[in-house]
Amino acid sequence: MRILLRGSYDSFNLGDDLTFIALVRFLRREFGVAQDALEVYARRRLGSLERLVGRDGFCWTEGREIDDLVRARWPTAASRAPRVVRRLLLLLTVAALFVHICIFRILRKCIAFGDFIPFFAGLDVIHYKGGGYVAGRWRNRLVHEVLTLRAAKMSNPRLKIVGTGLGLGPFDDRRSSLVARAFLSKFDTLFVRDRQSLDIAKSLNPRLDVRCLADDVLLFAPMIESMDHRGGGGGKAVAAINLKDFPDHDYGVIADKVDELLATLQARGLRVEFFSFSHSPGPCDSRALESLPLRHRDIIQAVHNPYEEGLDIFLANLGKARLGFGFAYHFIVVLGMMDVPAVAAYAGGYYQQKMRSAAEFLDLPLVLSADDLMGLDVRTVVDQVLRTDVHQGARIKSLHLEMVREYAAMYGWLVQSAAGTIRADHRCPVG
Repeated sequence: MRILLRGSYDSFNLGDDLTFIALVRFLRREFGVAQDALEVYARRRLGSLERLVGRDGFCWTEGREIDDLVRARWPTAASRAPRVVRRLLLLLTVAALFVHICIFRILRKCIAFGDFIPFFAGLDVIHYKGGGYVAGRWRNRLVHEVLTLRAAKMSNPRLKIVGTGLGLGPFDDRRSSLVARAFLSKFDTLFVRDRQSLDIAKSLNPRLDVRCLADDVLLFAPMIESMDHRGGGGGKAVAAINLKDFPDHDYGVIADKVDELLATLQARGLRVEFFSFSHSPGPCDSRALESLPLRHRDIIQAVHNPYEEGLDIFLANLGKARLGFGFAYHFIVVLGMMDVPAVAAYAGGYYQQKMRSAAEFLDLPLVLSADDLMGLDVRTVVDQVLRTDVHQGARIKSLHLEMVREYAAMYGWLVQSAAGTIRADHRCPVG
């Protein structure tokens, strides 16, 4: 079976990379597909996956996408031309592609686009991995995905489109909603990570087989459970903090509160350590920290970077935390999987939805906006979290088992579809 994985990954965002690693490991191990019976296609982007797990962590074959066609035919214009010219080139390329796909369907022979049409004609599944990239702020990217899916389905009408762990929205304008509707119209089945995403999916595509479970990173639960965390190694208990490098997060406004937080954590006898969940050349959490004019910066005893330490060491260090305070969604989720109480902070509607979705499947002591934080006594917040004792291992294990069961059932259906043992219109047994 040939699977193309789509979504955000390999761009130095730890949450995106963790969901990719977890999903590939599920396909290789938990689903039990033999290595020679499963062909996984993806795109190498910036090399962050190799930094996390090494060159031999897992392998895949390079995939294809619409943008490749534009870059191959107009390499200079595709990168340097004004946006309107790039869009025109994309439309011309896609129009030519659709014509040649029709010719391919009739003649079963490629006259042009020989590196694209046969690739999609030979696929069995396109799987969109977990993440929050189906949102209005990335509308242009979704347009490219819609075009890719339309070309893929034209090349191979039996091709199945599925998604797991997706967060949908917010969509702040009608055009974004229309693009999202066109995107979801191509799906055969979908698992989302929160109830708001479920409502959005049902409103945009009422006929879609959709169910709400949790974030794909919960596929990592067995590895997290096997770790020796909860403050091991002696010495002071650790307070883990994070400042997510994101356009909506203006940390200059709350710099005084961050200073107050650092001083309070030190006064409570905690060793403060910073954990970066994204790294340059993309957004960089440690850069967000460095840009703040903090009076108590020297209280931070260590800055951890998974792309420098390696994944296992980074997670082992994070697992020593007694409490957490951060703005990165997967920082909060991973701490929750480790039974570490954490304050989830956010600014803006996009991260508000993400943090509230985390609270649906995790026991979070507090979910605060930046405005909320400005009006609170930080000492009271820290003391409340220190009094919190989180025990959600059973809940995480149950969710993990449910995800494995549902995803395995979906892939059982996909295997049957690829083998032609069920009708092409047979629906996935979701739920």
